[in-house]
Amino acid sequence: MLPLSCGPIFGPVIGGVILNFLSWHWFFIINVPIVVAALFLGEKHVEGVPRPAAQARPFDPVGFVLVAAGIALLIFGFTDASQGGSLARTTVALPLLGGVAALALFVAWPPTRDPRRSFVDVTLMRQRSVPTASAAIFMAGVALYSAQFLLPLYYQELLGTDALGAALMLLPQGVGALLSRPLAGRLTDRYGGRIVAAGGFAATALTTAPFLLLDPRAPSLLMGTILFARGLAVGMLIVPITTGSYVSVPDDAIPDTAVIVRMFQQVGGSFGTAAAAAMLAAAGGFPVAFAVVVLASALGAAALTMTHKRARRTS
Repeated sequence: MLPLSCGPIFGPVIGGVILNFLSWHWFFIINVPIVVAALFLGEKHVEGVPRPAAQARPFDPVGFVLVAAGIALLIFGFTDASQGGSLARTTVALPLLGGVAALALFVAWPPTRDPRRSFVDVTLMRQRSVPTASAAIFMAGVALYSAQFLLPLYYQELLGTDALGAALMLLPQGVGALLSRPLAGRLTDRYGGRIVAAGGFAATALTTAPFLLLDPRAPSLLMGTILFARGLAVGMLIVPITTGSYVSVPDDAIPDTAVIVRMFQQVGGSFGTAAAAAMLAAAGGFPVAFAVVVLASALGAAALTMTHKRARRTS
């Protein structure tokens, strides 16, 4: 997870450099050499764990198309909504309805109900840890991606900084996330994913709340300290939630569990960005938009706290 944590540090800076000195096309072009290198290194160094012949599943092309189309259409609809599109607008409503319909067809598709044939084993949602982690990772996606959308705009529109300047101002948050990721793993081993993630959600809500009231012209040291603390908080989310999703599933079901949880994170991120953008456009101010982040974080903390208490009572 440590290399992955470098994304929040270097990603915004690289993005700011691209916007300052190159065209937006390079956001996509830059991925070509990275993907080529990843394919080469993955093929050479990453070893998979082959399934026994008795557990091997045939590829389900229909299920693959339905899942891919469903997720892509949902993300497309949410993205269009984040650009100011109303839910009644055709370019928003049709993709969202199409995405829901595709995923519903996938669940109804006969091979999906057979774990030996399913493209993604949705029967894992019967396991106690998977739906809890999926709901939590959805809220984490809302809180993380919506803030990543809002914070650069906050600095550019209210303080007049350019893209690179806004990216540099976000560095303290990336450093905080980098430092707390290893600690998140150790705390998860000791106290369990639910408690750590609930604390991370609560801390994310508290460290985002100042942006509802804070004057953007506040001293840079204060703003940087708040962002550093927020980075420490958000760094405590993904590791414990992902780890917690594997608690009640057998080892051979971990790949399917990872796929399910990852899908919820992506859809949550798109939904959160769309909701924050819609609030920003409708309300005309950042405080209401940042309230989306605070609300999602508070809901995530409350949900995990309640499920932890319920799990203790049942045990």
